[in-house]
Amino acid sequence: MMPQTVPHNGLPRFPRPSATRSARSAPADFNASIQDLGPARINPIQWHQAIGYARTQCARIFRDGGGPDDALKAFSLKTGGEVADWSQAVTRIAMRLCTPTAREEL
Repeated sequence: MMPQTVPHNGLPRFPRPSATRSARSAPADFNASIQDLGPARINPIQWHQAIGYARTQCARIFRDGGGPDDALKAFSLKTGGEVADWSQAVTRIAMRLCTPTAREEL
């Protein structure tokens, strides 16, 4: 977009930014990034550390040939067949690590 010149001073004129952002200008993955923040009742720093630890452990289990169900079993979580991918396993493990009773058991 080429700026239009203002005749009285010759400086370029750019369109004014809108005061509010429209929904169309939000990034496509905005809602997905909000879900990564974790539940409201958990400290964000604790959630970030739990996600990092869960990802590390899941990577080790994957490297050794295991699946998401094996990762859940390693943290004493019921598999029940509802886990379809690694991201769900990581989230469930992080939730487990952030509960007070789980920290005492592990």
